[in-house]
Amino acid sequence: MSRVLGTISWSHFIIFAIYIFLSIYEMWISAIIGPVSRFYIIIYLCYLLVKMRSLKVDVIFASMLAWIVYSFVSTIWSQDIEEASISIYTMALMALLTLLLGQYQLSSKQIIRILDFYLLVSASLVILGLFFSRPITEDNETRNVVYLFGLAPDPNNLLTLYSVCFSISIYYALFLKRMRIINYVLTLLSVYVIFNTGSRSGIIILLFLTSILFWYGQKDKPLHSKVKITIVAILILFVIYLLLPVFLSDSVYDRIMGKGELAFMDSTGREVRWSTALNEWLNSNILFGLGLGSAPAHSTFITMLVALGIIGYTFFLIFIFGTVIKIIRQGNVLALLLFVSPMLQSFFIDAQNKRFFWNGIIFPYLLYNCIDKTFVLKDHSLN
Repeated sequence: MSRVLGTISWSHFIIFAIYIFLSIYEMWISAIIGPVSRFYIIIYLCYLLVKMRSLKVDVIFASMLAWIVYSFVSTIWSQDIEEASISIYTMALMALLTLLLGQYQLSSKQIIRILDFYLLVSASLVILGLFFSRPITEDNETRNVVYLFGLAPDPNNLLTLYSVCFSISIYYALFLKRMRIINYVLTLLSVYVIFNTGSRSGIIILLFLTSILFWYGQKDKPLHSKVKITIVAILILFVIYLLLPVFLSDSVYDRIMGKGELAFMDSTGREVRWSTALNEWLNSNILFGLGLGSAPAHSTFITMLVALGIIGYTFFLIFIFGTVIKIIRQGNVLALLLFVSPMLQSFFIDAQNKRFFWNGIIFPYLLYNCIDKTFVLKDHSLN
């Protein structure tokens, strides 16, 4: 069957826009009016099912569904059934939303309209990060987060939301040449607030995203052009390095650089969690896993291996790597940027039930399925 619908109505755009807003500001909205996101997603799913004319399930989507089904079955032998129940509920809803939205083939005009709103909402969070950020706790000044209504998100989650603004704004400026001054400013502000969270994974994400931009932007350029842009890029990175201690507090800067007692990995406790979870898995049920919700390892990729064993983890890897291979083969730079950031962050935290993890699948698929292939590299490149 062919993919459904070459267009979305204005009413559908508004419904999708509300989902985008909820996915960015969910924490604060839930504190004000309750956990409306899950109910809204159920309503949205009903709307999509009513509108659906056909359904195409390829190998990647089939592996995603197999991963979710296996995760549900694994709750039978889970060591923490309460945690498993919470996770599988969110995972199932988001997987179904991903599958249904992945059926759409939209024009570039419609996708840009969606991306514009996604950028607007993420940029608003970046602006709030400039004015409402403060230390996450009184005795921990190494992490700065946005405080609204007395609530603050986890800095690791927050920087992933900031990275949406970075990815879309830098892509708009470099590749689509849209509102370049405004988008360059948004890019710089995004970089600042990402660093200001004090999260070392933010450095890794920015380096990966910059490398993607560099690689695809210079892929078909002559050697002398590549040398020139490499020198410029190195100089820019060096200037940023020199400016960091000027704009960041000493505590945040020391944490990012791993100075003193704030060693780059040791202070996080991740290595101990990873080792403990993997040892528990190796000494129990390697094939079937310990069950969803068991032995969270502070890493989606390790947690899935421990919880689901080799069988369930195989489905998970086919889904993740199958997606990135499709994007790379197509040469879809923005899809890759929006995919890489949440996936990298997911390696450092448990994110299988986070909206940003699933948005990192939904939006790349919308871009991949674009009818006129506007976002494919061969149709536009860095000049």
